[in-house]
Amino acid sequence: MKARYNRIGAYLLVSILLLIPAAYPAPIKYFNLTFTDYDCYANISITSHTGQFTLYLNMLPDMCTQTTDSLNRAIVSTYQTSSVLGLNMSPGTYIAAVEGVGRYSLTKDSFCNIDITSPTMTTDFPGYVSKTTILEAIASDSNAGINATSCEVCISDDGQCDFEWTDLGTTFTEISSTKGICRYQWNTNSTDQGTYKVNIRARDTQGNLGFGTESD
Repeated sequence: MKARYNRIGAYLLVSILLLIPAAYPAPIKYFNLTFTDYDCYANISITSHTGQFTLYLNMLPDMCTQTTDSLNRAIVSTYQTSSVLGLNMSPGTYIAAVEGVGRYSLTKDSFCNIDITSPTMTTDFPGYVSKTTILEAIASDSNAGINATSCEVCISDDGQCDFEWTDLGTTFTEISSTKGICRYQWNTNSTDQGTYKVNIRARDTQGNLGFGTESD
C-alpha cells in the first residue's frame, strides 16, 4: 500500500491481487472509503486475469453499518454496478465489494479537494443612517456554500474590530445553495453622532471567512 499527500488534499492509491475460491459465493474483499471534504472523487477499477467478476459500491450511513443482501453482498442503491467507476462522491463512507471466481487485481484511486477560497461579501450600505436602519451584505461562495448561522457584524468608531463581533440581531436569507443575504438591524438612537466603520462577515460551510466593510 502506498500513500502520498499533496497541497490540494489527501491522495491514496491502493492495488490488491487476490485469489477467490470457486466454492465461495460471497464477496471476499471489502474496503471503505471515507470522505470528509466537500468535493471528493474516486476511481475504482477491476481487471480480470482469469474468470469473471462484479464490483459493487454503496454509500453507508456510518463506518459500522454494512448494508447487504441475502448473500452478504453490498446493496447498490446509489451507483450502478460497473467494472470501472469514476465518481463525484458526496461526503460519507462507502463500501465496495468484489465477487467472482478466479484471479483479479483491484485499484482504488481517491482524493479530496480542499476548499480554501473565502466567500465573497458584497455590501451596499447607505452613506447616512438614522433611527433604525437595515444593513445588508450579499454573501456568495460557489464552492461549498454559505454557513447560514455564521453572519456577524462589527460597528466600530475607531476602525478596529477586536472583540466587537456579534451575531446578535443578524439574520441570513438564502437566495440559492451558494448565496444569501446577511442582514443586521441597527438602532442608532443610542449611538453618538459620528463616523463608524461597519463590518459584516460570514463563513462558508468549510469555515473560510469572508468580509464586507463600509464606513458610514
